[in-house]
Amino acid sequence: MAGFSGIRIKDQENKIKDETTSRKWDKPIMYIDDGISGKSTNRPALQQLVKDFKTEGFHAIIFTKLDRLARNLRDTLNFYHEAEKFGVKMICLDSPIISTDGPMGSVMLQIMGAFAQFERDLIRSRTTAGRMHKWKKGEALMGHPPFGYYLDKTTFTIKINKQKSEIIHKIYNLYLNNRLSILDVAGKLTDDGVPTPSALLGRKDASSHWNVNTVREILRNEAYTGILIHYNQYKFKSNDKNRVLKTKEKKDKKDWVPVQFPKIIEKEQFDLVQAKIQHNKVIPKKKHSGLENKFMAENVLKCRHCGAKLYKQTTGARNFIYYACPWRRASAKQLKARNKEKCHLPFLNSDKVDFAVFNQVVNLIIKPKEYVEEWVKSKPTEELKTKILSLTNKKTSLQEKLSRAVKIEINAHNPELLTLYSQEREKIEKEYNSVSRTLNTAQNELSFHNHKLKKLEEFQNIFNHPKREHTMRMKIALKTALHKLPFEDKKKLVEAVISPETGGQVYIRELDEYDIGVSKKDGSNKSSKPVHGNKVGEREIMVELDFTLQPHRIIDIISSHNDIVFKLDKR
Repeated sequence: MAGFSGIRIKDQENKIKDETTSRKWDKPIMYIDDGISGKSTNRPALQQLVKDFKTEGFHAIIFTKLDRLARNLRDTLNFYHEAEKFGVKMICLDSPIISTDGPMGSVMLQIMGAFAQFERDLIRSRTTAGRMHKWKKGEALMGHPPFGYYLDKTTFTIKINKQKSEIIHKIYNLYLNNRLSILDVAGKLTDDGVPTPSALLGRKDASSHWNVNTVREILRNEAYTGILIHYNQYKFKSNDKNRVLKTKEKKDKKDWVPVQFPKIIEKEQFDLVQAKIQHNKVIPKKKHSGLENKFMAENVLKCRHCGAKLYKQTTGARNFIYYACPWRRASAKQLKARNKEKCHLPFLNSDKVDFAVFNQVVNLIIKPKEYVEEWVKSKPTEELKTKILSLTNKKTSLQEKLSRAVKIEINAHNPELLTLYSQEREKIEKEYNSVSRTLNTAQNELSFHNHKLKKLEEFQNIFNHPKREHTMRMKIALKTALHKLPFEDKKKLVEAVISPETGGQVYIRELDEYDIGVSKKDGSNKSSKPVHGNKVGEREIMVELDFTLQPHRIIDIISSHNDIVFKLDKR
């Protein structure tokens, strides 16, 4: 026999003892869960009771109230059936009608269990409604605010923690501008002694080492851009172990809780970080042991002839380290399978290509205006405008067709005709989406073209000084400092300026007669393009940079290197 008690421990014990005395039973064994809610069955004393009545041969379990045993109908009935299997009676002192030693016990147990669950659900519903009201009014915050914020309980506003926001900026700068991996960012923060989130909260067990997942969460959290974030979007469910798990099923939008955090990170910077994270997932992982200071431009090179990404390669004896186009070495069978033609780009000495690319990047930084003026001259803006006009007209026409197709499909009643109309509508919709994407790309390219020169002029102004000789000295000092950077920093600078994650790339091709100014019959020059030729073995190549310039980002990159001692004014 066992006595199971809950709240008001002494009173409950006395009641149970009086009951066993009146029935002339043995002294009861007490199982007490003091201060533990009855909503969970995972309570030490309750679990011990279950274990004991299965092995000790109890006659009865005595409890004061049903909700002291369990508040969930399923748990209550499970407990009842388990006890019944072992011939154990259940006796409730405050509600004898549900005691199983009486005729109505089984029926009333189910009824009382249902009411206990109803009461709990009602309390939970009221509590949730109250919390929801506070969340939506901004008087409370659902969960904990992201790292970098806190809730001012006086004004009920979310504010930025200055120290934490500086750490966030450091993380973004290390990842984006210093081109560190997420793992390396975590290591750098640890080495620099930057306090971890748990340390800043003052926890006794706080670690001094930054966790990779913490850094990744900070880099992926869009709340830092100041956009509206919706909490409470997804439903939760309990698993077999009574653990609450988040599902992919969304709640009704009326239950979502909108929260807007003050901006810490610019949206443009955040998008660049996401693009880099995505880009890093597809970067080839092939490593060449002993060649850590080779292949500076490996992640930005493309073949101008066929558009393929160049890959790095070495000969068996490693006396020739080079970049190659995959379609140069492809077999006839491989070319046929991919509908490709053999590429004639030669194998390129990697050191010379890296040197040529780095020189181009340095020249861009030192003389940006000259670079872009030449770039602008080479772009067919009129052709682009004509293309945009044609695509706009086509998009309008397809939009009208799509609208008519949708109306016809809605009004169709014949199943066979409905299928045909649906297929036709899907065909038009697919073409419309394709044209829209192409148009958007062309419009972005034209916008980029129109604003690139202006951006370069802003960048050029950063170097300007009232005294021309001071400007020249400044540029020479910068060029010297950039060339003295360690290999790894040079590689990061190239990738940061080109930004392959946002579509930037460096095209490589052989130098042809047009590039070196072969004259026409009338003596005029065939090309007005700038020549950036560099010999690679017995051949010469053209290095063409293609990217979206971001002047202030380049300044951040340069300034992040301690070797460059002078300051640049980021106006």
